[in-house]
Amino acid sequence: MRRLKVMYVPHPVAEITKPWGEDVIAAVGERHDLRLFDRGQEAKPQLEGIEAIVDVGGNMQADLIDVAAAAGV
Repeated sequence: MRRLKVMYVPHPVAEITKPWGEDVIAAVGERHDLRLFDRGQEAKPQLEGIEAIVDVGGNMQADLIDVAAAAGV
């Protein structure tokens, strides 16, 4: 199986991320090149080269979706 470059966008509220976040990281991280999105950093450089985004809970904002689309995700 080909390894994908995957960005995981955790929910901004830690209590919401906790139940699923560790499972997502374990499941995806074993098979793919997993990166965690950092809301404190600019989105565009973080998304360069990313092939898939995991967003459990649908918390991506419209501007982040636009940046991801422009980056070819």
